[in-house]
Amino acid sequence: MSVESAVISHIVHNGDESLLVVLDAGITADYFTEERTHAAYVWILNEWSRHGQVPGDERFDRRFHNFRHVYGNDKIEALVAELRDHYAQSIAVELIPPIVTEFAKHLDGPDRFDLPLVLGMMAELQERTNLVRSANEVALLTVKMSSYLEQLFSMNGTEVPGIPTGFDTLDIASGGWQPENFGVIGAGPKRFKTAILVWMALAAARAGNHCKFVTFEMSIKELMDRITCFGAQVSYTNILRGNVSDNERKRLTAFAAEMNGWTGDIEIVHDITAVTSIGGLASQIRSIRPDIVYIDGLYQMVDDTREWSSEAMALTAVSRGLKRLAAAEKLPIVGTTQALLSRITSRKGTEMGSLGYTSAFAQDANVLLGIDRKDMNSNSIDLKVIGARTMAGMSVSVTVDLTTGTIFESGMSDAGGSDDDGGYN
Repeated sequence: MSVESAVISHIVHNGDESLLVVLDAGITADYFTEERTHAAYVWILNEWSRHGQVPGDERFDRRFHNFRHVYGNDKIEALVAELRDHYAQSIAVELIPPIVTEFAKHLDGPDRFDLPLVLGMMAELQERTNLVRSANEVALLTVKMSSYLEQLFSMNGTEVPGIPTGFDTLDIASGGWQPENFGVIGAGPKRFKTAILVWMALAAARAGNHCKFVTFEMSIKELMDRITCFGAQVSYTNILRGNVSDNERKRLTAFAAEMNGWTGDIEIVHDITAVTSIGGLASQIRSIRPDIVYIDGLYQMVDDTREWSSEAMALTAVSRGLKRLAAAEKLPIVGTTQALLSRITSRKGTEMGSLGYTSAFAQDANVLLGIDRKDMNSNSIDLKVIGARTMAGMSVSVTVDLTTGTIFESGMSDAGGSDDDGGYN
C-alpha cells in the first residue's frame, strides 16, 4: 500500500475534515515524493485555496482519472504519522549513502575522507529530519478582561468598534482592526516592529480578544520578555538579566493579577512546521477560532505548493493567500515585514515601494503602516499610515521606552497619501 495514495484518498473522500488534520500536522507537498501524489496534493491545495473546500471524489477522478485510490479503516492521524516516517526514510535513503561512501574512502586506502563534506551532509540530514518531527512549540498567555473595561466598552459612542490597535490616534481614525482586514507593518531593521506588534496584541487582549501571535523573528522566551516588559511596564534589560527591583516586582505581580481579570488571551506560536504555510495557519485558525492573528515576519512564510520559481512569486502567493484567509475567516490578520534600506529615502521615509521581497504586501494590505526611525540612537519613531482604504494618511510620533516598558504617542501630523496603484488615498 502507498501511504501517499492513502492520504490523498482519505482527503478526497472525507474532505476538509481530513485536510485540516494533514495541514495541522505541517504536511507540505514535499512529503509526497511520488510524482502522481505530489501533483494531486498540490492540486487539492490550490482548489481548496480558491474555492474554500476540498474537491470531491468525482472532480478529483476527472482530473486524475488513472489515480489508484487506497481505502482502509485507518484514521487520518495514523496515516499522517506513517507518512512522516515514510518521508524521513526517503530523506535517509537520499543522504546516508553518500556519507557512507565518503567514510569508505578511508577504509579502502590511505586517503582521508573529507571531514567538512561529511559534517555538512550530516548536518543537512539532521536538519531535514528535524523538520519532519511534530514539535509544536506553543505557549498560551491566558488573560481576562476586567469589569472596568467591560463597562467602558459598553458605553454608547465611546467604544472602538473594531479591535483596538493600542494607539488612540489610529483607533479614532480607523475604528480599530476590522474583520477581514489584512494589515501590514513595514519598516527597516531595528525599527521596533516587534515592539509595536506586541503592544497591539496586548491592547487587543486587554479588550477581551483572543489573539494568535505567530513569531518567526523571536523565540517564545524573547517574546514573553517583551510582553512582560510592556505589560508590567518594567525595564526590558532588568528582565533579561533577572535583576528586577522591588518596585518592578510589585509591577510584575500586579500585571499577573491583572491578566487573571481579563477575558482575552494571547496564544504564542513559534513552530516552523505548523504555521509557516497558509494552509497550516488556516488549519489552526479554524480549530482555535481566534479574534485576530498577528504574524511577526510575514516574509518568512512559504506558499503551500512550493512550486514557484522565485521568492518574489512565492511571497506574492503568500500575500494573496493571507488576504483571502482574512476574508474567508472574517478576522483581521496583521503582520510585519522588512523594508529595504536602499528604498527608504531621508525625505519621505518608508513608502509603499520600500517593502522588500514582493510588492504584493503593499498592494494587498487594507491598511499599510510604516515605521521611520530617523535617529537610530533615539527611541522616537514615526508610526504612519502609508495607505489605507478607509482613512487618510497620517503620522503619529511614538516613543518606545524599553527602560520603563512604555510606548506612548506624542503628536500627530498629516502624512499625505499614496498615488500608487492599489486603491489607497
